[in-house]
Amino acid sequence: MRLYDDRYRAGRRRDGLSLLSGDNAVVARTRARLAEHIEVAALLGSHVTIGSLRAPDREMSKTAYMHELAEAMRPCVELAQRCGVTLVLEALNRYEISHLHSAADMLEFLTLSDAPDNVGVLWDIFHANIEDRDFSAAIALLGHRLKHVHFADSNRAFPGYGHLPIDDIYRALKQAGYHHAVSLECLCAPSVETLLEEAGPLIARLRRL
Repeated sequence: MRLYDDRYRAGRRRDGLSLLSGDNAVVARTRARLAEHIEVAALLGSHVTIGSLRAPDREMSKTAYMHELAEAMRPCVELAQRCGVTLVLEALNRYEISHLHSAADMLEFLTLSDAPDNVGVLWDIFHANIEDRDFSAAIALLGHRLKHVHFADSNRAFPGYGHLPIDDIYRALKQAGYHHAVSLECLCAPSVETLLEEAGPLIARLRRL
């Protein structure tokens, strides 16, 4: 896992892609990469997640950030609409990006950008534990914009090895009528063996709720 992580980080530094770089050439390259992903997603019947919405080495107000991101995304949103693909933006906590942390932030951005229904939100409960005051309220607020959910515990370990109410969060998703994917995005903690042994039982338990 460490080798993969190192390669991923090195690749991201090498490519230097960002919708918020402030450099038109970089934004154009980023749009071109996203266009490739959208075209493949159309063939696979999947969505495209746009994460790590960082503005590298730039201080920006929230309003400026949202307007620039909306403008940078516009051609990608239009292409995704034509291809029948959903774009999903991930909210990350304040220690990882400068803006768009909470469910309310994401709704504010989608409203400001007049985003069509094929633009949604990836809600990660690790980040939500830092930024959203109430899990059920965040789920209700996102409504039909909620397209994907990541599960990890409060310490980003496998669910059950922190203090998040995993079962209650899953129940809240079901009660809200959520019907898209829930996936594990956690560290290999407490161990790889734990994940391999307990992932199946966790999924089975949640399905019974």
